[in-house]
Amino acid sequence: MAEDSAQDAFVTAWMKLNTLSEPSKFGSWVCRIAKNCALSTVRRYRGIVPLDQLENYEITNIECISPEEEYVAKEEKGEVRNSLEKLPQKVKKIIQLYYFEGLSVFEIAKQMGISEGTVKWQLNDGRKRMRKELCAMNEKWNDTLVEKVMKKVEELKLWRLKNSKDGFEVVYKDVLKEVENLPESNGKYHALADVLHSGWWWIPGTKSDELFERIKEASLKGKNEEVMEFILAREKSQIYGNVREKLILEKNIPLLEKHGFKKALATEYFLLGYYYYESGMKEKGAEAITKARALLSPTDEKYYLSSCVKDMFDKKENELKDKDSKNYGIGTTIEKYRYIDGVLRFWNNDAIGEGYIHSFDEKANDIYRNASFCDGYFFGNLELGETYVGSDKTTLTFISEGETVQTPAGIFDNCKVYKIKHFTKCGERIYTNYYKEGVGIVKCISQVGGLTEERLLKSYRIKGGYGLIPMVKGNTWEYTTNYNPEYLDIKIEYSVEYSDADTVILKLNTETLRSGYDKNSFVDMIQAVRNEYYYEQNGKERLNDVSEYIIRAKELAKTEIEKVHARMSGSCADRIYAGKYKDTFTGHWDFFEKETVTKEKGSFKLSGDYRWSFEWKNTDSSNAGTAILFNDIYGILDTATGCVWNDEWQKGASPTVEYMLWDSYPVKTSIKCEDGGTVETKSGVFESCLKISLDISGLGGGMSYREGHKEYYFAEGIGIVRMVNEYCNGALNAVYDLVSYKGTGEGYMPFANGLERRYEATNLTDGYVAGAEYVYVENENGEIVVFSDRTGIRNKQSPITSYSEILNEFKENNECNSIEEAHEMYALNTFNLMVHTICRPAHHRNNAPRSIGVCKFNMEMMENFGGGTVPDAWICAYAWTSLVRSAAHFGNGETEEGFKYLDIAFGFYEKWKNIKTGEELDTGNISIFGGIKLIKGKECIVLPNKEKAPIEYGYRMDGKCNAPYYALSADYGWEWFNYLRGNESYYSYIDKSKELMK
Repeated sequence: MAEDSAQDAFVTAWMKLNTLSEPSKFGSWVCRIAKNCALSTVRRYRGIVPLDQLENYEITNIECISPEEEYVAKEEKGEVRNSLEKLPQKVKKIIQLYYFEGLSVFEIAKQMGISEGTVKWQLNDGRKRMRKELCAMNEKWNDTLVEKVMKKVEELKLWRLKNSKDGFEVVYKDVLKEVENLPESNGKYHALADVLHSGWWWIPGTKSDELFERIKEASLKGKNEEVMEFILAREKSQIYGNVREKLILEKNIPLLEKHGFKKALATEYFLLGYYYYESGMKEKGAEAITKARALLSPTDEKYYLSSCVKDMFDKKENELKDKDSKNYGIGTTIEKYRYIDGVLRFWNNDAIGEGYIHSFDEKANDIYRNASFCDGYFFGNLELGETYVGSDKTTLTFISEGETVQTPAGIFDNCKVYKIKHFTKCGERIYTNYYKEGVGIVKCISQVGGLTEERLLKSYRIKGGYGLIPMVKGNTWEYTTNYNPEYLDIKIEYSVEYSDADTVILKLNTETLRSGYDKNSFVDMIQAVRNEYYYEQNGKERLNDVSEYIIRAKELAKTEIEKVHARMSGSCADRIYAGKYKDTFTGHWDFFEKETVTKEKGSFKLSGDYRWSFEWKNTDSSNAGTAILFNDIYGILDTATGCVWNDEWQKGASPTVEYMLWDSYPVKTSIKCEDGGTVETKSGVFESCLKISLDISGLGGGMSYREGHKEYYFAEGIGIVRMVNEYCNGALNAVYDLVSYKGTGEGYMPFANGLERRYEATNLTDGYVAGAEYVYVENENGEIVVFSDRTGIRNKQSPITSYSEILNEFKENNECNSIEEAHEMYALNTFNLMVHTICRPAHHRNNAPRSIGVCKFNMEMMENFGGGTVPDAWICAYAWTSLVRSAAHFGNGETEEGFKYLDIAFGFYEKWKNIKTGEELDTGNISIFGGIKLIKGKECIVLPNKEKAPIEYGYRMDGKCNAPYYALSADYGWEWFNYLRGNESYYSYIDKSKELMK
C-alpha cells in the first residue's frame, strides 16, 4: 500500500507542479499531497486490512478531511481522467474502477475475472504511462529543460524491454519533437541518434535511406557509440567477402579514430579479427581481437566474446574438420540483464557461432533467456496462482511451489515453478521453469509444435548471491538434455561473468554434435529427411537419397499428425531427389512446410518453423517457368496481408495493409472485397463466392514475384477455390484452382481438424506442372497444424531441334489469318530471338578473352538496332554487357579498357535510372521489330496493335540499377574485379553504385 500511495503522490505532484508558486515550499506541498494519497489508499483497503495494525494512523482522519484537501482530491481526479483516455482499454478500465469507483484490487480482480497480480501489474503500468506522458519517471521539479528531455530519451529506450511496441509511435513523436527543439549541442545529437534509431526498429514503414543518413549524421555529431555500431553493421551487411575487411581497415577504423569513438572502434576490430579467422589468417585475427578487447570494458558483450573466438575456430579446424557443418553447432552467447526498478530483466544479447545444425530445438538451450521472455521478467511480483500478461500477450504464471526435482546434480526440494507461454512466428512456445532458492533453474521443460524437451541441471557452483537466481560473478550452471548422446550430444554451460547493482553479464557456451539418427525415433527420422536431403560439394549443393528415412518414418508414425507429416514430407523429398523418376521429370520449385494456425483479433495467421520445413529451388528465367512460383497459395496471401484470413474481409470492404516484412520489405497492399459470383473448378461449382483483390507493392529481389495484382476467390465453408496471379504487367496470368477437397467448416476460410485441400495450376506450358496440397491436423495442444506439400516440376519432353517447332514460331507459320498478323508475329519472334541471343548466359566466366569477344559482339548488335546508337529499350542490357566486359578486361590484365567499360556501364545505368517507370521505349529498327515498345519497369512489351506480351530475361532487359554494386562487392563470381578492389578508386565506384540504387 505504501508503494502504491507513493506512486499516486508522484503522479499528482507532477500534475500540479505548475501550480506551485513558491518553490521553497515544495517539501511541505508534496507531503500534503502524499498524505491525501495515503488516506485514499486506506479507504480502499479498510474493508480487508485491520486498521489497528497500521502504524501512525488515526481513524478519525478519514472523516476529517479539510475542504482544501477535498478540492485537491477533486482536481486530482479531473487530471487523471484526461490522461486516462490515452491508456489501452484494459488498463483504462482497471484505472477507472480503482480511482473513480473506489474498488479494491481484490474487487477489481473478481469483477474482471483476472488475478490480483494482473490488476497490480496493470495499475502500476497505468501509473507509469500517465507519468511518461508529460514527464520522465525520475524527473525532478528543479530539472533543467535539457535534463528533463534527456530523461525522457532514456525512458524511450526502455521500450526495448517490451516484446510489443504498440503505442510506441505516439511517445516517440513527442520525444523526437522535444529533442529536435533542444539548443545545439553534442548531447542533443547523441539523444537524437538514440530516438531516431529506436524509430527505425520499432515503427513499421520508417526505414529509408534518408532516415539512415540522418541517424548516421546525428551519431557522428553526438558520438553515440551504440548507434554507430548499428550504422556500420548495416553498411557491412550490404557488402560481401574480403571487401568487408577492406571497408573496415580503410574507411571505418580511420573514421572512428578521427571522431574519438571507442566501443564502436572495438566492434570493428572484433569483426575484422573474426573475418580473418574465417579466412584462416589466425595471426591477423588474434592481433585484431587483442586490439578490440583492450578498448572494451567488462560491461560490454564483446569483451567476453573476444576471448572465445580463437577457441571456437581451433575446435572447428581440429575436432570438427571432417564434420558436415549442418551437423554441428558451437558458439557463445553473451546475455546482458539489468536491474530496472530493482527487478532483474533481460536487456540484450550478442553471439558468435559456427555450424548450422537445425535437427533439434536449438532455442531450448537458451534457458535463462526463455525464462525471461515475458517483457524481460523472470517471475515479477506474483503470488502463487497469479498470471502476468505481457505487452504481446505472453503470459508468466506462478503455478506451483514446494516441488521436488531430481536431476543429475542432485535432488532439490521446495522448488518454485513458473510457466511462460510465448507466441512466436513458429507458434506457441511453452517454457516451464523450476527454480531452487539459492541455486537457480534446476529444470526447464520446453514445449513447441507438440514436442517436449527437457534441460536438467548436471552440475553447478554457487560462489555467492541469493534468491531464485543468484547472480554473482563466478556462479556456473551446466545442463544436460533428454537426447541420446549416441546420436546427439549437447553441452550447455552458463556462467556469471560480471555483476553489480545495475548489470549482470551471463555467458552461455553451447556445443552440439549430431553423430547419427536414431532409427527407432520418429522425430529423428523426420529430422533426417529434412536435414540430409542435400549436401555441399565444392561449394555447390547436391541432392541425397533419403528414401530409407522416409520409409522408416512412415513405419514409426503412430498418431494422425505423425502419419500426415511422414507422408507429405516424404512426398516432397521424393520429388526433389526424383530418384526413379529422373527420366520422367526434373524438380524446380518444391516445398514442404509445417505451420500452426494462430488467431488474434479476428485475424488468422500461419506460423512456420524452419526446423521442419525444407525446399529445393532450381528455376530458369522463362515466363513459362514463372507460373510455378505461385504455388505458395496461402503464403503469398499471408505475405501480402499479414494473415490468411481476416474477419474484416466482407463484401464492400477495401482496407489497406502496411507493415515491414522481416525488417526488410515495406509491404503495402490495397485490398478490395467484392462479390465473386460463381466459380467452377474440377472439384465442383461454388456459388456466392467472395472475391479478394490484392495490389501488392514493396517487395523486391527474390520476393518480387509476390508483388502485383492477385485475386483470391473464397467459397463459404470451403476456403480458397481459385487464385489468379498477374505477371508481366498483366500480359500473363497464372491460375490455381481447387481440384479436390475433404471436409467443410464455418466461414469463408475454415480451419478445422481433418480438412484437406488440393490445388493445381491450369494451362501451363513447356511441360511445367505446379500445385499445392494442404492438410489440417489438430495437435495435442488443441492447435490446428497445416501441412503443405507444394509441387513445381517439369516433365521431360521429346527432343526438339527446330526453332520453327517453338510455339510462337509455329503460330507465325501456321495460325496467322493475314499477312499483317504474320508480320506482327515475325516482329515479336525476332525481338524475342534477339533478346535470347543477347541476354542468355554465354558460359564464358572463366575465359576472359572469349567473354570480351561475346560482349563486343552483343554491344555492336544493340548499337546497330539504333543505327549506331543504342535504342532506349536496350539501355539496361547494354549497361549490363558493359559491366561484364569491364570485368573481363580486368581479368585479362587490360586495366585501361576495364576502367573505360566500367565508366560506360555506369553511364548507361544512370540513363536507365532516369527513365520513368511505365514509359514506352523504342526497340530500334522498325523493319525488324515492327514498332514494338518495351514498357519500363513492367518486364513486358506493347505491340503495334496495343496488346501486351511478356519478354524473357526481363531481369536483364528491364532490370534494376543494383547490378554494379552487387558485382563490385560480391563474395564470389566476380573475381575479375579483384584488381579494382585493390585500387584506391574502388570506394568511389562503390559510392557511385550506391547512388544508382537510391
